[in-house]
Amino acid sequence: MSNEKTKINLYCCGGTGTNIGKGFEHVNAEPGFAKINPVYIDTSKSNKSQDIPDERFYHIADLDGSGMFRKENHEPIQAHVRDILLAHKPTKFNIVISSGSGGSGSVISPTIVSELLN
Repeated sequence: MSNEKTKINLYCCGGTGTNIGKGFEHVNAEPGFAKINPVYIDTSKSNKSQDIPDERFYHIADLDGSGMFRKENHEPIQAHVRDILLAHKPTKFNIVISSGSGGSGSVISPTIVSELLN
């Protein structure tokens, strides 16, 4: 058996996902528990705070929020999903967090889930 801790990726999508994920940012895995690795994906840089390491924040280029543009932003988001998952490789356990009513997260999260299931 490997000594490496089991990892769980939290794909934190949009503002709500980011706000929830930040709560796991400084949690150290206790013996016998998985290491939680939050990854942040957003169309806006305004949700990125200093608590979030740059290497775990993925900004979907050429977009600045999705509030009123969910339908229009679907294609650019879809075009980036594989790059997101290449940059932040899935683990055995992956959790996707977002708001169902948010502008970015409500588009990013089902797109990521779809790709993870493939």
